[in-house]
Parts: sequence; C-alpha cells; structure tokens
Amino acid sequence: MTRWDTWISRQMPSDVSPPIDIAPPAGGELSQWLPLAWGTYRALFQWTTPSAQATSANAGLLRAVRAVNLFAAAEVPVERRHMVVVASGAATPCLLEDTAYARQHGLPADTGNPNRALIEALQREGVVIMACLQAWHGQGFADIAALADVEWAQSSMTVGIALQNAGFALVTV
Repeated sequence: MTRWDTWISRQMPSDVSPPIDIAPPAGGELSQWLPLAWGTYRALFQWTTPSAQATSANAGLLRAVRAVNLFAAAEVPVERRHMVVVASGAATPCLLEDTAYARQHGLPADTGNPNRALIEALQREGVVIMACLQAWHGQGFADIAALADVEWAQSSMTVGIALQNAGFALVTV
C-alpha cells in the first residue's frame, strides 16, 4: 500500500513568480502540503462549465490555470506535469476563434475571445487543450474555426476514459 505522504510533503512553497500570472497561488507565507517536486503528475481536466459572462474568462479554465501555478509553486518542472484540458458541452464555445466567439455572444466583432490569453498561456506551459468533436458539431460549429493549436478529440468521454486508464487524475471544471 502506498502512503499518501510519499506524494506530498509539508514545506514552504516556492517564491518564484507563477508562470501564468492571472491566478497566483495564495498562502505563500505558510508551510503547507505540496506535491513533491520530483514526482510526475497527470491530470485530465474535463471542462464543461459555461461562462458566467461572455466578456470574462471561463471559471473552469481558470481552475486549470490555478493547477499549473500550484504545481509550479511546488517546483514540479514542466516536463513532469502532464495536463490535458478537454472542453465539451457548455464550455465548447470558449474555444471559438475571436470573430466567431464575438458573433456567438452578440459582442462587437473586435471584442475577441477572453479565454484566448489563458489558453495560449496554458499551451506555453505544455498543457494540451482539446475540443470534443461531438460537442463541436452538436452545437453547430462544424464549419467554424477554433483557436490556434486546439487539438480535436473524437469524444471527450472516450478520451477521458482512455486517459484515466493511463493514470490521469480526473478533475471536473
């Protein structure tokens, strides 16, 4: 049986700036339980949360950003953070390219997608962003472009099952 404290330890978090500055970790002045820096971590973020406001970044996506920052605060290097975000359901429109996003939400054409900066920041940190093709087509986006470098999953359900079988922890956002 594996002991839980072989995966986390009580320590002070790193004082290095978070890689994605929009959601910095709180509580850096306290000793706390952190993932071990030498560990390898796999996380699957099943992202289905709708946006509360069309002009603000999606709260579910912000949770993935926070996870990246928390593992960085524990000094887990990028090459040992294996994270995948799969958007489906009500989160799917968050991956529309800027013009289509503005049109979908009735915003001025030059508004842009408020999720773009977070998605690009996550991608720079090695996080794979996927869209469920079943949801994409089901919402009528078949002929509409997604943001750059979004990967396509035939189904968020089957990708989710496969990644969990491969040891990825499921985080619903």
